[in-house]
Amino acid sequence: MKKSELKTLAEYFGSQLPAGRIKDRETRLAIIRLYASLASAYKGVADEIEAARVALVGDHQEEIAKFGGLMMRACDRRLTEEERAEAKAAADAMMECVRIDADFREAAGRILQEEIDVAFEKVPLEVVFEALCDCGLIKDWPIAQVATEFAAVIKEE
Repeated sequence: MKKSELKTLAEYFGSQLPAGRIKDRETRLAIIRLYASLASAYKGVADEIEAARVALVGDHQEEIAKFGGLMMRACDRRLTEEERAEAKAAADAMMECVRIDADFREAAGRILQEEIDVAFEKVPLEVVFEALCDCGLIKDWPIAQVATEFAAVIKEE
């Protein structure tokens, strides 16, 4: 599996699936164990990305923080078009930060495209299906679609 797929799965089961809505205790615990094992497996990848970030940012930490703030303002729909454009122009003028940001995105992209052989706890199809149903995350999905979308975490029986 690619590191990006591991990241996506860890984020999905950790951030997007509201485990508290899962009615059956055993199903809820199985999903929690699944997430814990995915998060544990992804920690090494996250550390690798962070190491690349630290190496690229070096002593430009303050400028990068300011650049990040400007980029957030440039995307903030609560601000006027003019305010967003000003923030974007100010960020674009920070040439060293633009280069560091581009280099980091490239490095993170390369890391995430690498294959990884990782072990994590898989769960049966019915556990994934029940959890998704309880959380209201699937409507009218056939079982085959759930099996395809979540094949990486489904235990072969």
